[in-house]
Amino acid sequence: GTRESLKKAFDECTGSIKGEPATVVRSFDENAIDSVVKGQRTSDSVAKGQRDSVPTRNLGLAHTRCQLLRVYPAATRILSTNYSPFEAWAMGCQMVALNFQCND
Repeated sequence: GTRESLKKAFDECTGSIKGEPATVVRSFDENAIDSVVKGQRTSDSVAKGQRDSVPTRNLGLAHTRCQLLRVYPAATRILSTNYSPFEAWAMGCQMVALNFQCND
């Protein structure tokens, strides 16, 4: 039934992260994730220190099934433009930091 299928899915997810502390959350800026989603990932498009840990496009959804992934607006966003979270959400990112600017 449903309970058995949920237990199996949970066991598969938790089994794949054995040895990893439960507090590890990978974080990437929007440019890194956008380049992965668009299939344009190169070593130059991903910030230094993130190159080896950014999931490739093909593995993106599989990675986010069992691990948390957080995306935040790039530090180069200085004009207060709003970051669109849809591409990150489409990739399966669970946490997308929003910095919405509006006229008060």
